[in-house]
Amino acid sequence: MVGNHDTKSLWRLVGEWQWKHLLRAQADYLAQRLHPEAEGREDFARQLAHEPGLLAQAKFADLFTSRARSVMVFFTDLLGMPDTYNAPGSVDARNWSLRLPHDWDWQYQQRLRAGAALNLPQVLAMALRAGGTEARSLHADLLVRLDRAAARLRCGAESPRGEA
Repeated sequence: MVGNHDTKSLWRLVGEWQWKHLLRAQADYLAQRLHPEAEGREDFARQLAHEPGLLAQAKFADLFTSRARSVMVFFTDLLGMPDTYNAPGSVDARNWSLRLPHDWDWQYQQRLRAGAALNLPQVLAMALRAGGTEARSLHADLLVRLDRAAARLRCGAESPRGEA
């Protein structure tokens, strides 16, 4: 998991990393994990450091390149919500009270277009590409389909419920 009910959402963390000028450190780590060839790795790291939304997608992709047999995504990370569900050790009426808004699907679409919510096809393609040249060759057709699906989500041509 990138986060859970007791951690800040990934989207809040990315904002904090950006504010604290820590994106580059995260970008360097992710480029090492997701770009196996040395050639182009620095450009990839630079792109991640300058595109916080892409860096967040890369954090998700890193989950799928791990040895984990299962990957879970907490709903705030999935939907691009910056809210924290529970702040451990604090007494606050907001703890444990976060719910999906009635227009969650519209908000999710808006966040997808802005690169500020989980774009699963994009993440899966990024993770597959991390397998190197052999993996990219073996999964070439799947990568094309994932890239198309990711682009459709970014353009808003598909709702999160799979409707066109």
